[in-house]
Amino acid sequence: MIALCLVAASCGGARNEPNLAEAAERTEAQGTGRFEASGEQRSDGRLAPVSCAGEADYEAKHVRLDCEYSGSEELDVIAMGNDFYVRGKAFTGVDDKWAKFEGGADDDTALATLSPQKLLRLLRNASSETERVGEEDIRGEATVRYRFVVDCEAAKLECSSDAPVDVWIAEDGIVRRIAFEDDDGTATFEFFDFGADVQIHAPPAAEVIDEDLVAGSSSGGGTSGGIEVTCAEGEAVPITQGQAVAALRRNGFQMREDEFCIVDNGGSNGDIPAEGLVTCGVDAEPRAGAPATVTRSTAELVDATFELRNLKCSIETGTDGRERKIAALEQAFTELQQAIRP
Repeated sequence: MIALCLVAASCGGARNEPNLAEAAERTEAQGTGRFEASGEQRSDGRLAPVSCAGEADYEAKHVRLDCEYSGSEELDVIAMGNDFYVRGKAFTGVDDKWAKFEGGADDDTALATLSPQKLLRLLRNASSETERVGEEDIRGEATVRYRFVVDCEAAKLECSSDAPVDVWIAEDGIVRRIAFEDDDGTATFEFFDFGADVQIHAPPAAEVIDEDLVAGSSSGGGTSGGIEVTCAEGEAVPITQGQAVAALRRNGFQMREDEFCIVDNGGSNGDIPAEGLVTCGVDAEPRAGAPATVTRSTAELVDATFELRNLKCSIETGTDGRERKIAALEQAFTELQQAIRP
């Protein structure tokens, strides 16, 4: 969903169409407004439904999005200028914390650019063809629909050559809808309630974590489920990712490997598997003070955490079988301890 929002802020099109420049100016002049977004986002080889409600202060460059995808997973986004905050367990590893991402002063892909006038500016820069499709009503407003065929590279869309983008402009010259499609999926944004009283504030500092602690935020490591990782450029030691996965699978955990040294058995919808949700980090090498024997601890957001040398795993057990599931994870660690013992 983050990708969907970023792409939406980076579309292209609409050269040689004078009323589009006027539409951008008139839309921006409204100051504030609300919008809804819907579409499908490609994930794990399939298209997952996404729906969002949002509001924006275009003059201040403040935007808020509250989204639901795959029918159950939630994502909240707040943009303040070129910086933005994201909250959602699939993206931060926890339910109640915001991850902050900082964008550059000229960063056109920041969520702060998610506004009709920015979309139209970028559309003008990347258009290859333009046509007037016809007239349609959008939320009771009469509009004219325009279609643009944009160059994917210039528009920063995920497609090989060209992609269609449609824009609906009302009789008052204000943008009411924008829709596009690329290889990552489809998205339609509807803009309404211009001039509304919109108050958007950054999350409290106590609820914010740094972007470097977000799972997969860099090729050098990340955090997921409270597990911090520093990836190895070669084979991790003394426990390799393959060894960890094999031991966990032998004890009933349906683990999958990940290129960022995070391994887990979770699905895309955030549900807890029957054996418990396990998230592990395989460090390049043991950290200072890492235990040489299996060590169990507890944390605020998980039922148990086990650590051994360069491996650390946490487990969320769900509503039943807590000790049985924890014991299975402990057994996997015991097997690994025996395997690496000199």
